Amino acid sequence: AIKDILSSFSKAGIRHPLLFRTMAQHLAGDYENGAAARGFDKITAQGLTCIAWAYARQAQLAEDYHKESSVAIINIDIGEDFLLRLFSRIADSFVRYLNASRTAKPQEISSSAWAFAVLGLKHGPFLEAVKGFLSQNARFLSQANRVPSNTFSGQELSNTLWALASLNAPPEGIADLTSIRLQSLFGKTLGNVPADEI
Repeated sequence: AIKDILSSFSKAGIRHPLLFRTMAQHLAGDYENGAAARGFDKITAQGLTCIAWAYARQAQLAEDYHKESSVAIINIDIGEDFLLRLFSRIADSFVRYLNASRTAKPQEISSSAWAFAVLGLKHGPFLEAVKGFLSQNARFLSQANRVPSNTFSGQELSNTLWALASLNAPPEGIADLTSIRLQSLFGKTLGNVPADEI
């Protein structure tokens, strides 16, 4: 599958601008050459996340090889128009997926938001969906007697909040969201948590 190929190259730390440009053209369409977009209709939230993560990782790898900004290099490698079209389609598909089923995992939300932030791509409806998922997760967590399995880990929450802050899209009630999760991690109220445990 496409997601597996792209993420394998990125996980292995192999830059391959031609492969990633070709896949962006395939997924998002190359209208100049008459190629229609494959689209994302049958790609799961995990697949969307893997694709987004792989492109963001390619940008980071580019920065390791060049002294220029990772965003500038990935725009040169892939082409800014393809990258914007690709991530717009990923975001639209993710929003549709969340609105239809709400079964995305916190890791998928976190990693996707991270990828958008690394590339500096702000997609309003996607960011609102991420914030909505965070709020829903915090509400569920605050009402549960135990920590549900589909709850943000500390790392996932940290990455998601970093991504939202990086894109200047902080969620409302950020202190409450963070407090609820920290309380569940420590199993006590924050007022009773020693400073060295936070």
